[in-house]
Amino acid sequence: MSPVSPHPSLRPWRRNDLARFQALHADPAVASFLGGALSAEVAEQVFQYLAAFLDDRGWGVWVVQDDAGQLVGAAGLEPVRGDMPFAPAVEATWRLLPEAWGKGLITTTMKAVLADGFERLTVSEIVAFTAMSNTRSQAVMGRLGFRRDPARDFLHPSLSSDHPLRAHLFYALPRHGSRQQSRMGQRG
Repeated sequence: MSPVSPHPSLRPWRRNDLARFQALHADPAVASFLGGALSAEVAEQVFQYLAAFLDDRGWGVWVVQDDAGQLVGAAGLEPVRGDMPFAPAVEATWRLLPEAWGKGLITTTMKAVLADGFERLTVSEIVAFTAMSNTRSQAVMGRLGFRRDPARDFLHPSLSSDHPLRAHLFYALPRHGSRQQSRMGQRG
């Protein structure tokens, strides 16, 4: 059974999405904030992981599609990698092809994803982070209600010490009215 999308502009991954997913991660404008372009092989591995995770769990990272049904990006929630200084946690993540920038797709879809995430997952907060220079993502985080937490800013462990994107800003969106929970969890 296919996962139920939290928003009409989001859908599960299909096999024929791979080429467009690879193009997304090879686009210079997109890659400039991700630490560099992904090779076709690495992008395929990421694609397979995202599709399987979403299919297995019913939540994860979705295809963002435009009005014509074309893949223009990826957005959703995923577990934070274990080498991050704030793991375990659930991260809000997104990326769009440049032709889809500035149209409100991420703000609209992520509002639904975040609401769905807090309904499905037993977490006290959902986190987001980005390079200091990525002001576009910082603005989206603000529109979504994330609050900057300078005490948790960090140096990205996957980027070299001289990489211009290494310094990252940390944001958190708390579950409103919840008791603080120290570990990531999931219902059903």
